[in-house]
Amino acid sequence: MRVYLAGLIAGDKIKECLLWRASIVSQYRMKGSPLCDVEFISPLKGKVLDTISENGYTSSIPGKAIVAGDLMSLKSCDLLIANMDKFGVQREAIGTLSEIAIAYEAEIPVIMISSDSTYTEHPFLKHFATLVVGSVQELLDSQYIDYFSNRLTKQYL
Repeated sequence: MRVYLAGLIAGDKIKECLLWRASIVSQYRMKGSPLCDVEFISPLKGKVLDTISENGYTSSIPGKAIVAGDLMSLKSCDLLIANMDKFGVQREAIGTLSEIAIAYEAEIPVIMISSDSTYTEHPFLKHFATLVVGSVQELLDSQYIDYFSNRLTKQYL
């Protein structure tokens, strides 16, 4: 199963942007379960990390290429995890919100991470999100990723 990890990208919060993604990936690398064969896709990779502007709007990659790459990654996945945490940044997560809508339209399940009522109570997001959890830890404890992965396995229990 392929899981796309969507969320804020901002150069001045790059550590936070990477940390939540890494905590999910490391949890599943440690697990090693044959029932949970998960590949994680992150838009934050490689040398481009050092060129992301503080607000996250620009980098060494042209904007249209960033969007095309994110859409390519999103459309290749089986599950979208959308972390709505802004880590104190004062801008909306327009890219992540767009990815949620695109995933919904493509019938890709969406797990939204948020405890902010701006997101959890909004009629569109309540409709688009398959599941909502309040934190990354709650997501890991819930084993929802395992649930979706098990739906794709060829093993019979």
